Amino acid sequence: MKRNYKILMIVAVLAVALWSFIPKKESNDPEKDKLLLELITFVIEKGHYDPAKIDDTFSKGVYKSYMEGIDPSKRFFTQADMDEFAKYELQIDDMINNKDLTFFNLTYERLVERVKESEGFYKDILSKPFDFTINEDFNIDYEK
Repeated sequence: MKRNYKILMIVAVLAVALWSFIPKKESNDPEKDKLLLELITFVIEKGHYDPAKIDDTFSKGVYKSYMEGIDPSKRFFTQADMDEFAKYELQIDDMINNKDLTFFNLTYERLVERVKESEGFYKDILSKPFDFTINEDFNIDYEK
């Protein structure tokens, strides 16, 4: 039963995450945003045989899953970004109930910004010749 709750939470997070990655059109339709969040809320609270309660515990789980999913290799967001996003950890439930996508829009816009910045880094690195005579280490463990 606990596994089904996790699956439901992951589906909800993915739905919101995927929806937030759709390129924005010139005109934003707030009614469409509200309708989507109402649908997600309904599925989470009533559309499952073991409905989840949208509270701070739910919010923490969504936050953790979403942040692990949006930048799994920890390549783009800085520590300052993560500190800024952390203030939303217990507010996601309230935002969902209020049909507010501030957190998801902020993380998406920041990700786009960081990806553009990283393009500058790799272009700079690749513009110089590699020196394979230097003994260097490259840490690929992104948990450190």
